[in-house]
Amino acid sequence: EQIHLWMEYIQGDSGGELTVEAMEQAALELGRFQGRLHGQPELLENLGCLSDLGFVRREHGQWHKQTYSYDFLCSEQCRIPQHVKQMIRNNPWNNGKTIEWNYLRSDECDIPQHLKQMLIAIDDQAESVLREMEQLPVVLCHRDFWVENIFLADGKIVLIDWDGAGWGRMGEDIASLIADDTDVARLDEYYRRLVAAYREGASQFMDIAVVGDLHIREMILIKFGYRMVQEHLFTDSPDTKARQIEALEKIYAMA
Repeated sequence: EQIHLWMEYIQGDSGGELTVEAMEQAALELGRFQGRLHGQPELLENLGCLSDLGFVRREHGQWHKQTYSYDFLCSEQCRIPQHVKQMIRNNPWNNGKTIEWNYLRSDECDIPQHLKQMLIAIDDQAESVLREMEQLPVVLCHRDFWVENIFLADGKIVLIDWDGAGWGRMGEDIASLIADDTDVARLDEYYRRLVAAYREGASQFMDIAVVGDLHIREMILIKFGYRMVQEHLFTDSPDTKARQIEALEKIYAMA
């Protein structure tokens, strides 16, 4: 009946200070870590605090059902930007779907049509895409695997913030490392180099040949596609809008 709290000071590079080589090392070590534990499931079988396998499905579903009422979204109490409130009032969006879902499909959205269609296609094909992902090996996922939680200290990778860790599918964490608040101009490079490093690490402990396509592009779209739409919608900054479109263009080119 005790709680133990581990606190440690880490001196190293993190966040925007991480080079692509450091991110590559993090991807390699993640592959090794997940591959090693995949072959030794008995080490984790008694842990009851881990999140379950439904994470990606919930991640996709959260952008489809509006949790707030139409009246609240239009009210002064709601903190969304005024131009978004006005857009909601001007359009028939009282349909139970999220603001982002409606915006993506509306004439108000000036995201290029081929990028809108890429996101809509993931929705239309969601069940088959998710079923394919569910054929991937089950691994222990960090679930917040992005540059602010990764440190390069004395040549070694240190990973913090494990509170959301749980069972997931191979590739989920790498999708986050590639696209979560990284340099948009280098997304294609991250995709190419980090996926290769991850595969290399995992292959040291498991037969990577049986894994096939990791569906990283689809995972990125499910995890971050609507976030990019939201940022494009909520901002007044032309630069921020352009950055979201550039990111979506990079993901489009990954096909």
